[in-house]
Amino acid sequence: MSTDVSTRRAQAAEVLAVGISAAEAYGRPELAAQLTRRRARLAETGVRVVVIGEFKAGKSSLINAALGADLCPTDDDIATAVPTIVRGGETSEAFGIFVTEEGLDRVAFPFDEREAEIREEGEDLPGYAAIELSVPRAILSTGLELMDTPGVGGLRSGHTAAAIAAVNDAEAAIFVTDASQELSAAELEVIRHVAARCPNLLVVLTKCDLFPRWRRILELNEAHLEAADLAVPIFPVSSTLRDLAVAHRDDALNVESGFADLLALLRDDVAAEAEALAIDRVVHDLDSAIGALSETFELELAVLDDPEEAARIEAELEEAGERAERLKTQAARWQTTLTDGVGDLSTEVDHD
Repeated sequence: MSTDVSTRRAQAAEVLAVGISAAEAYGRPELAAQLTRRRARLAETGVRVVVIGEFKAGKSSLINAALGADLCPTDDDIATAVPTIVRGGETSEAFGIFVTEEGLDRVAFPFDEREAEIREEGEDLPGYAAIELSVPRAILSTGLELMDTPGVGGLRSGHTAAAIAAVNDAEAAIFVTDASQELSAAELEVIRHVAARCPNLLVVLTKCDLFPRWRRILELNEAHLEAADLAVPIFPVSSTLRDLAVAHRDDALNVESGFADLLALLRDDVAAEAEALAIDRVVHDLDSAIGALSETFELELAVLDDPEEAARIEAELEEAGERAERLKTQAARWQTTLTDGVGDLSTEVDHD
């Protein structure tokens, strides 16, 4: 890392430290935690691109095709269960990542066992928080990292929350949707949340070789994104054509697959702009934290300036507390009824 780069990163870390102190001083531990994660990422040299999308949209196939290797499992009936980070290395290695009280712990395991670990197959698996694969690939030699994630399924899904949390620590994100249908309302909502957390986002339309009407789907998706005020580019691709292009070293087929443009963007606009992207993320996170703190101050100021407003807010809080207590009581009663009903049903089944 050059002296200028080190200096800029050090300055950004100092600004983040001020933001962390402010968030802690004003009682916003979640903002302090977010800025602390950003400072930790700033100390790393990798440029992480998180790949997210719904179940079986083609995320793992996209990563495999981009790297020209079968790294992530792509069976029709088995999905990615553990977030998987693929980064460059001199040899092929695999590591499981645990979260401990001291931080992250990496444990090596045989590279050939990666699919079982990613799928979480078997009874005696250690339950990794993430898996890290190190492979010798030219496009990864610049520090680019691709992170495969479990399929999302609406904002209330646990996998969706985990994927969006991963985006918070990334320099760029790819949302994957396939050409079988236009973007759904749920997908657009996830894209909106990702765009709010990562300023560098693109959409990839997969499986264009399987659906003749993919160009119409592309037009509809572009219209949906424009209507949602999301300035996000879309790249139509075919992982199947890319695999054939790599196998036969066919440049024309590679261009037809759509991966030539996608990889050029990752290489020229993401990996090559790693320093600018890292600083952009610092600015983005600090701006979000400042906005959140400002909203808190404005609310407190409004309460101080308007006693009636303070009384109204206090009444709303009391009403919300009473409602929560009622719901807890009702839930307890329902739980008792449910338990009794299950017990009766079990007795009847045993009798039958």
